[in-house]
Order: sequence, then structure tokens, then C-alpha cells
Amino acid sequence: MKMKSKIAAKLALVMFTGVVNFCVFTACKEKDSVQPSLKLNRETIVIEGDTSAVVTFEINSNVDWKVQSYQGWLHVSPETGSGKSVVTVTVDENNAGDARTGEAVVIAGSIKQSVSVSQSKTINLALSKKEVELNDLDNGDQVTLTVSSDVEWTLASTADWLTVTPSKGSGGRTVVVTATAGMNTTSGIRNGEIVVKTATRTATCSVRQLKGADRFSFGSAQVDLSDKGNYRFLRVISSTPWTVTGNDWIQVDPATGIGSQVIKVSALSENTGTSDRTGALTFSVGGSTREIPVVQGYAGNYWNNKEYIRLSEHTVGNGVPLVIIGDGFDRVDNKKVDGIFDRVSRELADCFLKTNPIVKDLADMFDVYAVVAESPETGVLRGTKTVFNAPTGVDFDAAKRFSKEAIPGLPATTSWIFVGHGMIGGYAYFGDRDGGGIGVYSTDEGVSTYWMAHEYTGHAFASLADEYVNAGYMGGIPTLIGYQNSYQCMNCSVTTDPEQAPWGRFIGRPGYEEVGFYEGGFYEPKDIWRPEEHSIMVGLPGNGEIYYNAQSRWLIYERIHKVAGIPYTFESFLEFDKPYNTKSK
Repeated sequence: MKMKSKIAAKLALVMFTGVVNFCVFTACKEKDSVQPSLKLNRETIVIEGDTSAVVTFEINSNVDWKVQSYQGWLHVSPETGSGKSVVTVTVDENNAGDARTGEAVVIAGSIKQSVSVSQSKTINLALSKKEVELNDLDNGDQVTLTVSSDVEWTLASTADWLTVTPSKGSGGRTVVVTATAGMNTTSGIRNGEIVVKTATRTATCSVRQLKGADRFSFGSAQVDLSDKGNYRFLRVISSTPWTVTGNDWIQVDPATGIGSQVIKVSALSENTGTSDRTGALTFSVGGSTREIPVVQGYAGNYWNNKEYIRLSEHTVGNGVPLVIIGDGFDRVDNKKVDGIFDRVSRELADCFLKTNPIVKDLADMFDVYAVVAESPETGVLRGTKTVFNAPTGVDFDAAKRFSKEAIPGLPATTSWIFVGHGMIGGYAYFGDRDGGGIGVYSTDEGVSTYWMAHEYTGHAFASLADEYVNAGYMGGIPTLIGYQNSYQCMNCSVTTDPEQAPWGRFIGRPGYEEVGFYEGGFYEPKDIWRPEEHSIMVGLPGNGEIYYNAQSRWLIYERIHKVAGIPYTFESFLEFDKPYNTKSK
């Protein structure tokens, strides 16, 4: 019995010792368990552009981890792992409009860290046409399309028979592009592309030119000559030889040709009668004849040199004067009915007075005139004789003096729209303290609400600065300060102090919550601020709406009332502005 008791005691001791050892072992294991750690090699990722992009960051952890993204445009791979690894972040193309920010969240045990990912706003780039078809003849057909962009771009063709102009442009405006094809002498159709590029985007227009064929046509349906016999050019489009004759009062040069060719048509004498004189050009082509009418007008058809057309007369205040004057318009262009200058001037006046924000509500304060300047030849081209096209460029001061001679008593507060017939336009010059700015427009552009709102109303009339970025373009802060000392460009600021900034009184005011300090303005990305994120002085938004920020609206309102001699206050502006300060941008 004693032996059995000893054995039982030993077994009990062994069992007890095992339990103790097991308890000690498990206690030590809990005490020595791994504490999770997590390190990321970067906290932010900035995508400078709106296109898709692939970037990476590193994870270093001593435990298993996972990565999560809660944005549909931001993707991560792999989504799980352990230890040290590289995670790939793929960002989709930004077609949403505004700049956007998301994050990739890394979780390792109880630790959570994130990598912020930001992407630039959508860059606007578009061609007005995606495909066109041309005939087979040299210059017999042209592609006319527009480039819409808010950044700098380049333009080129992929075919040596297709030339495009201009080859480049800058953002903030819509530019008309002309592409001209050479004659297709091959037996088949040929294809090319017009390609416009920015740093991140590309847009194309496919061009298809028909195969060669026998044909004959004219570039216009009629030749118009003035009572004084101004010449006109007629394009003859032909793939066969031709000869031409005219009436006894019509002269043509040359009288024979082949292919696409321009002939000069002129009258040998003035039309002193009281009605149009009519004639015709007769072409002999391959044994048959074709005629095109020639009409010579009489004196009553035309606006005379230094005559002015009153397009609007003020009914409130002293009148806010705007003068439209052109160059490169000969007597035919200055016809009273269907004349190019008359038509374009009326379209510009209507665009300014009827569609432009702020102005359209105060249109009864404006006097708008169109001053007729008759050039010896049509078009503003190298070598063409015009009124103001000096050897080194357009003489805008001469155009202003010409206007004042035509309309005696024009005040210093007058501003101008200069219309070049066929010249490059789309820009403007600031006025001085009293006004006197000038917007430069081209008949090739087509009357544009954007040009009217940004170039003429913004720059020339109200002396507003551009609010987009084009670093170094105008000399930065010193230039801006110099302009502001002349009461210009008060929609940009070199300070974020509300007490010093031009738009400080808007900040914190109910209804103007969007007004603040947004870095980037007067072409500079840093250290110059604008009052709102969006404005027509930044560029045209995707919805095409003309929107001025609150400070710009105030400056336009102030300038109109000051020139019209009508008392105003900031409080009267706030009442006037109620329909605008809640407007969607």
C-alpha cells in the first residue's frame, strides 16, 4: 500500500508540474507577442495632369496588412499582403471637371494610415469636327474648324498634302483653324488627320479627300464691284484648261488658266448712275461655256469713309461710349445692305448689349457707334493696302484718332472694338484710368460670346486681369502692382489679408460664401490670388455659361456707372447683384 501511495504521489507531482509548465509557457507567449508596426514611404501622391496614371508606394509592416480605396477612380494592387511590399496605385482619367482628391487606406492590425492622392482638374481640349471630306482640287475646298482649350496646344497634319494654320495657340479662347488640301492627282481617295495636342490630351479630325476627276466650278456665285470699280478676286476651280471674256466695262486677269486659280476682276470705269450695272464673265471650257454674273453697285449702296452708324443710343445717364472700327474693308465690304462691316458691327453690338452679364441689364446706358474706314483693298494681309495696317503692325492709335475725327466730342472714357477683316484677333489692351481700352477682333473668328465677355468686356472695358496660369507671361507680381497703381487688374491680389485685398468686403458676407483667396492668377501659379475658383477670366466652363466672379461684377458695374455719371454705392451694387450671386458656375 505504501508503494502504491508513493507511485500515486509521483504521478500527481508529474501531472501538477506539467500543468504549471503549461501555464508558464502560455503566459510567456502572451507576454512576448508581436506588436504591429506600419511604415509608408510617402503620405501624398500628386498627379499633375488629368490623364490616367500609375504610381507606387511602399508598405513595411511586421504583420499582415490590407489596402482599401473608397473612390471608384482610384485602384490599388495588391489589396492584401505581409511584410515589406510595393503597392501600385492606378488613377483613372479625370473627366469629372474639377480637381479631385482621394486616399488609399492601409490597415495593419490595429494601425491605420493613409496615402492622399490628388489629381488635376479636367483639361478642356476639343475640335469642332471629328471628320470632314474634301474635293479633289487644290484649294477648292477647305476645312474650317475650331480648337477649344484652356491650356496651350499645338496643331499639325499627318499628311504632306494637308496644311493647317495656326500651328499653335494658347488657352482661354476658341481659335478658328483652316486646313487646305493640295490637288489630288492620284486615282484614289487619300486620308489624313488634323491633330491637336496639349501636354496630356489629344484630339483628332479625320480628313478624306476624293480622288481626282474632271470638274469646273467657281469659288462664289457672283462678283461684286463697287461704284468706284474696286477689284475683286474670283477663284476658278478646274481640272481642264479654260479661257474667259467679259463685258466691255469688265477687265479680267489672267484670261486663261488651268487648275485652281485666282483671277482679278475689275471695272474699267465708275458707275455714276442711280442703279446697279450688271454684266457677266463667260468661260469657255472643253467646248462648252459657263457664265458668272458681275454686278457693279451705285453710290447709294455704300457707307462712306468716316461716316458712322449709330447702333445704340443711351436713355439713362450721360452715355457710355463704345466705338467699333475696322480695317481691311473696301467699298464693297462697306455696303449698307449685306455689307460685311455693317453686319459684323451689328452682331458685335447685339452680342455686347444683349448677351453679356451685367451689361445686358444696363444696356440703356450705352452709346454704340460703328465708324466706317474705307480701305483701298479688301482684307488685312501682308502687302494689302489698308487704312491702319502700318508696316510693323496695326496702328491702333491712328484708328482712335480716325474715330474721333468721325465723331467729334468722343470722351476719354471711350473704349473700342477693332475689327480686322481676315486678321488674327482674339486679344485686347487695357485702358488707362479713364478707360480707352481696345479689344481686337477678327472677322475670321465669328462673333463669340466668350470673346466679348473675356477680351472686350473683361480686359478692354473693365481692365480685368486674366486669372489663369501661364507662368512668366507678364512679369509676375511687379507688373501686377504696376497695373494696380493705374486702377487696373483689381480682380487679382498679392495679399490674402481681407483688409488689404481688393475684394475684402465680400469675404464673410451672406450670399458670397464662395469668395475667398484661390492661389493662381495673373498668369502666375503662386503668390497671386483670385477671388473665386471659377470666372470667365479663368476660362469658359464646360457648360458654356458666361460667369464673372463677384469682384469682377462689381468692377464692371462700377465702371459703367462712373462713366455714365450715375451715382452708385457698394450697397446699390449688392441689391443689383442679387440675381447673380446665387448663379451656378
